[in-house]
Amino acid sequence: GADRDTMVLFMQPLSRACRAAGLELTMATMPLDFSNAYDFRALADTTDGLFIMGYNYHWQGGPEAGPVAPLTGWPFYGNLQMTIDQYLSEIGDGRKLYFGLPYYGFQWPTQSDTTHASTAGYGEALYYADTPAKAQLHGRLWDGESQTPWYRYNNGGWNQGWYDDDTSLL
Repeated sequence: GADRDTMVLFMQPLSRACRAAGLELTMATMPLDFSNAYDFRALADTTDGLFIMGYNYHWQGGPEAGPVAPLTGWPFYGNLQMTIDQYLSEIGDGRKLYFGLPYYGFQWPTQSDTTHASTAGYGEALYYADTPAKAQLHGRLWDGESQTPWYRYNNGGWNQGWYDDDTSLL
């Protein structure tokens, strides 16, 4: 938060230099700004657009297994609807917003088989192309809270895989 204005001041001459060279400048931004560290309005005005990284709401080293990009629910870590609401509230419209969605997931060892389970270790990345087979092997489940698929299995300890697919990304 202490560098909020400094970030804008950094981006202004960079944006002018890019435009002078005939280039566009977009800036990758976090999905939610809980600490008010970014002036999204000023950054949108300064750049040609903001690329919102709409993923990693749950991450490899996180304390809880869960969806990488929950559409709804999971308010402690946030969700895509909260992200869109925050950006539109600060910027006013979506003309300069670009939204990135995940083509990956994570599988964690967990303390239990239920949603919102605590992780018992570091998660491994799941590639989009590999998740249908894993889900078929372990039983594809659907989390209505986040609108995302997941699976679970026990191999001497619980494991959960959370990912996005052609249903959740529609």
